[in-house]
Amino acid sequence: MVQSSKSYEPRTDTDHELVGLYYPDVALGLESVARASPVSRRVALDLTLVGAAAALVLATREWGLALERRGVVILLAHAEPLMGPVRVRINIVTALLLVLAAGLVVAVPAGAARLAWRPLLAFSVFVGLIWSCGLALVDGVHGGFADRLTGRDEYLHDLPLVGGNVLHVFAGGIQGHAGLQWTTHVAGHPPGALLTFWALRYVGLSGAGFAAAFCVLAGAMAIPAVLITVRSVAGEGSARAAAPFLALAPAAIWIAVSADAWFLCVSAWGIALLACSAARRDALGAIQALAGGVLLGCSAFLSYGLVLLAPVAIGVVLARRPSDVDTWPLPVERLGAVCLPARRLDLDSPSDVDAPRDMDAPSDVDARSDVDARSDVDARSDVDARSDVDAPRDVDVPRDVDVPREAGSRPAPVGERGWQAARSQWVPVLAGRRVAPLVLAAIGAGCVLLAFAAGGFWWFDGLTQTRARVASGAAGARPYTYFLFADVAALAIAVGPATVAALSRVRRASAVAWLAGPALLALGFADLTGLSRGEVERIWLPFMPWLIVACALLPARHRRSWLAAQLAVGICVQTVVMSLW
Repeated sequence: MVQSSKSYEPRTDTDHELVGLYYPDVALGLESVARASPVSRRVALDLTLVGAAAALVLATREWGLALERRGVVILLAHAEPLMGPVRVRINIVTALLLVLAAGLVVAVPAGAARLAWRPLLAFSVFVGLIWSCGLALVDGVHGGFADRLTGRDEYLHDLPLVGGNVLHVFAGGIQGHAGLQWTTHVAGHPPGALLTFWALRYVGLSGAGFAAAFCVLAGAMAIPAVLITVRSVAGEGSARAAAPFLALAPAAIWIAVSADAWFLCVSAWGIALLACSAARRDALGAIQALAGGVLLGCSAFLSYGLVLLAPVAIGVVLARRPSDVDTWPLPVERLGAVCLPARRLDLDSPSDVDAPRDMDAPSDVDARSDVDARSDVDARSDVDARSDVDAPRDVDVPRDVDVPREAGSRPAPVGERGWQAARSQWVPVLAGRRVAPLVLAAIGAGCVLLAFAAGGFWWFDGLTQTRARVASGAAGARPYTYFLFADVAALAIAVGPATVAALSRVRRASAVAWLAGPALLALGFADLTGLSRGEVERIWLPFMPWLIVACALLPARHRRSWLAAQLAVGICVQTVVMSLW
């Protein structure tokens, strides 16, 4: 009997196995198509998000120009949503920038992957300096550097007014009291920004040239601070993947030259010290937490808005698992917990603490992401309970009797019944370990607050006076609804298309979410409440690196393409918009 070769029954797994057996090339093709489908959808989503961001930029530009034609106060100099006039500049520097960008796309990712850790930090500073200076040179040495800080609204303009106890009269000068009238930028910030440039002049580095070099160098020095934080929170693999995007982001346009680059540097190193302190178990960790708090407190006296970095500072501590149950001064017993077996907690294991996490792998198949998504301890208890290095199961220890141990040694294992009773104490023990760095950081920040108060400046009085001046001036008339969208568009330009695409890949199980998530929360609050209305490409610089680190989640095979897009946006914006900073 001859059977038809055409079958109308649905295919089964057996059919696919036969295809793979007799036609291996066809089977490989089918598997590649199956794998390519979700990848294609992911790329399509990334491009859709970037296209939506570009549409938002164009829409807010036309919207802003229409409002200006109607006489509405925008104060963006016809370059909406960015600040500065539109002026196309194409010269020899532009051509050299294109050549430099082509070389950076090839060299920077290779260097980030192959260099040792400490040379990588220095390499990132060098790349950041080269790129930010190259962009600024489109306007020449004077136009791109020195002239940016010599305007009548800048800090250098008011340096001759600094004398005596300036802190005592600073708040009065915000609105023109006490015989003082600070210029726009000085009145809009706490006294720390003005005192920074006064200190430069005091040590002999006076003039716009030294001030510009200081700002550019400070902005580049913030890159290793962010990399150290990413390494502490998400692992060295993520830090290496994010390094090229941090050094070559379009935000480099406003790092050279604006005082906000200095604000970025101080706050980034404060967060880095706090992240490092959460991973230590000795007195140095306490010192790092205290120093981090001091730097974060100083950043609050550079810009009022930097208090919104508090969620990021808290996130870097909560994201890091303690390396041992006996970290920080208070022992476990004083927290009310029994002697917990160190092996069962497994917090000293190098695989949990020291080994970098591979963020290239999808988060839903990453073993570490699965552990982080669950409890730090519960996910390992079943495996550790079967470990052959634990105490024998036939040796029972009464739960109300501590196992004796030598002074300074690790807690001895307890019996199974004692272990079950101790599980209820895990949360307070781990919480105590994580709260300690935050408490020390708060003490450090409080010391800075009290030091300025002793000098005569109360932070909250300065904030009140500044808000009153802004509300009474032209900036207070800026339309809330327009800037609700224009601020987001300006942020998208500054962080670049790669960051826009990468933020959609942030998941709760991803360690990078502890950095990008709080930063988005802070910026969302500033935008929705109307605290920031325009000029956010400069004002939000201290928040941008914590969003850009999400680029570590981009697939490795696509990173060079996204990096090229970042460089292209930076060159286009710099050659079209005449930034005032």
